[in-house]
Amino acid sequence: MNYQDYITIVITVHERQRFVKRLLMYYEDFNCRKIIVDSSKTSYQFDKNYSDVEYYHEAGISYYDNIYKGLKLVKTKYVLQLPDDDFALKQGIVECLKFLLKEGDLYVGADGERIKFSEETGTIKKDKKIGKPELRLRLRLADDFLSHAPLDRVKYFLKHYVSHLPINHVVLKTDVLKQVFEISLQHPFLKPVHYHERVMSYIVAINGNVKTLPIVYLLKSTNESSIQWADFPADLERDKQFYTIVERLKSNCDPLSQLLSEATGMSLGEAHNFTLKLFADHWQSMGRPVEIPPEFYRIPLPSDRPEFQEQIQQVLRVVKENISEEPIIISLKQKKTEAQQSLIQLHLNLFSEYRRSGQITQASDELQQLEDMFGKQSEIQVAIGDRFWDIQDFEQALKHYYKALSQGVDINTSMKIISCIAKTGNIGLATQLIQQLEDAVGPDEGNKVYHFIEKLKKSYGLI
Repeated sequence: MNYQDYITIVITVHERQRFVKRLLMYYEDFNCRKIIVDSSKTSYQFDKNYSDVEYYHEAGISYYDNIYKGLKLVKTKYVLQLPDDDFALKQGIVECLKFLLKEGDLYVGADGERIKFSEETGTIKKDKKIGKPELRLRLRLADDFLSHAPLDRVKYFLKHYVSHLPINHVVLKTDVLKQVFEISLQHPFLKPVHYHERVMSYIVAINGNVKTLPIVYLLKSTNESSIQWADFPADLERDKQFYTIVERLKSNCDPLSQLLSEATGMSLGEAHNFTLKLFADHWQSMGRPVEIPPEFYRIPLPSDRPEFQEQIQQVLRVVKENISEEPIIISLKQKKTEAQQSLIQLHLNLFSEYRRSGQITQASDELQQLEDMFGKQSEIQVAIGDRFWDIQDFEQALKHYYKALSQGVDINTSMKIISCIAKTGNIGLATQLIQQLEDAVGPDEGNKVYHFIEKLKKSYGLI
C-alpha cells in the first residue's frame, strides 16, 4: 500500500524539541508525508535531511492554531494528529487505514488499544491490578459500538467519555478534524482543552463512528513535564470552567446545536436544548469513578502478533536512545503555579477575543471571573490593563493600573501607567509622577527611564 496517497501525519511541538529526533527516527521508513508545526521559542535544528518531512516554525502560536496550521496543509483523505511525545505504531496506522478504506461509509475514524510507556526508563508501564500493560480502551473495545444515527452516537460518546478516553490521536477523516478546529477557533468559549476533548467527541460523533480495533495502536508517554500551552486551563478549575461552558452555550449562537440540527433534522431549538442537557449531565458525572467489570481485566493484550511486538520494542529503543538529561518530574507547587498562570492566560485570551468580536458582556464576564479568583495580585491588574491598552481603551487600562499601583509595581509598569495617564489627558498628574519616577529610579535603570521621559515630554509637551 502506498500510504502517502491516503494519510498525512501532523506532529505538534511546543518547547519539547528533545522528542522530535526520536519521532523522526521511528517514522523514517514509514512512507507518508509528515508535517511538523513547532510553536517553541526557537526553531528545531535537524541533524539530517528528511525528504517526506515538512517543518514549520510558528513561535508562540496557540495549541489550536498549531494543529490547524498543520491540518490546512493536509491533502489526503485521512490524517493522524500526534503530540510530540506519543507514538502511533506504524503497523497500527496501517491496520486502521485498511479498515477505513474498506468500511469508510460507516466510520470516520479508527484506532486501537493504548498502552503507556515510561519516559524515565523506556519501558512499558503496567497496571498494578493485573501486573500487565494497562488496557486503556477496554470498555470501548468490548462494546464495539456502531450506529447509523448521529443522535445515538452523540449520546454514547458523551455518556461513556471517561471510560473511552477522548477521540483524539486517531486516524480520522481530514475534513472532520478540520471542522473540529475551525469551530473551536471561531468560538473561543469551546477552547479550554480538557473540555475541547468532549467537544471533539461531539463533533466527530455527529459525522460518524470511530472503530477501536483489537490491536496495539498508541504508545502513550507518561511524560510529566508541565509545558503549558497558552489556552490550557488549570486542573483545579476544571469543574468551574466546564460549568461556565455549559452556561455560555445558553447565551451564544450554539455551533454544536447547529451541527446536530443539520445532521438529524431536529429544529434548532430542540438541538439546542438537547445539547445543553447532554453537556450538563456530563458535567455532573465528572469525577465519578468508572466501574471496570472484573472480566475486562482478563481480556488479553492485543500485542501477541510479532509485528506489533517488534514495533513496540522499536519505539522503546528510540526512547532509550534519546532519554533526556533534563529533569522531567517537577514539584507539585510548580505545577500548581504554572496551572494558575495557564488559567489566567485563558481568561485574558478569551477577553481579548470577545472584545474584538464585539461581545462586550462576555468579555466583562471573563474579567470578572479573573478578578474574583486572582484580583488581589498586582500583576493580574497589570495584565488586564495591558489588554485594554492593546485595544487603546486607555480609560479602562488606567482603572486597572491604578489598582496595581496601590499594591506596588516595577519600573516598567510605572512607565506604562504614566503613559496611560498622559494619553487620557491628565498632564498634571503625569508630570507629577514623572518627577517621582526620576527621584526613585536606580542607576541600572536610569538610561531607560531617561529615554522614556524625554520621549513622553516631546509627545505631550511636558516640562
